[in-house]
Amino acid sequence: LQEFELALGEFLKLLERAPRGARAPEALLRVGLCYRALGDAGEARNAWERLIREHPGSAEARRAKTLLAEGSRPRR
Repeated sequence: LQEFELALGEFLKLLERAPRGARAPEALLRVGLCYRALGDAGEARNAWERLIREHPGSAEARRAKTLLAEGSRPRR
């Protein structure tokens, strides 16, 4: 739907309520994707680095590593 600001707010609320919950890795990945889509590469990087640090064995952390390697620039 391209409503990145709304989605970002919801993912951040989820992380606030359950920072170590089962959905946290996915939420952190998506937080980074939202920030990237909004043009904030620094916050995208922060979210993905946190994901890798806090959930290193997750599939989402592997995806975050790929995204970091590609750079967190906005997609056109």
